[in-house]
Amino acid sequence: LEHMMAHFGQIHLHHAATAAEGLQQALSRPLDLILLDMNLPDGHGLDVLRSLRADARTARVPVVALSADALPVSIDAARAAGFDDYLTKPIDMARLERLMAALR
Repeated sequence: LEHMMAHFGQIHLHHAATAAEGLQQALSRPLDLILLDMNLPDGHGLDVLRSLRADARTARVPVVALSADALPVSIDAARAAGFDDYLTKPIDMARLERLMAALR
């Protein structure tokens, strides 16, 4: 993903390996987009999303789920929970480009 994001030029990507680290980073700086893995070592993406939406600093930041789970029921559940989009792994570059273009 980091290599794919480099394709877009002036993007500053911040990486977090855990839910706790990601939340700390998200709450400590303004962000334009959060790409959130649904299965983190210390938590589930739905729980992280609830925390992000509950905080004024991140409540309006677009959050996109990343998962290998492409089942429609999982995608629908993520969207119903408040994710702005859902990308399945392996990530389709054309889909990522459309997503990034929509943010500009």
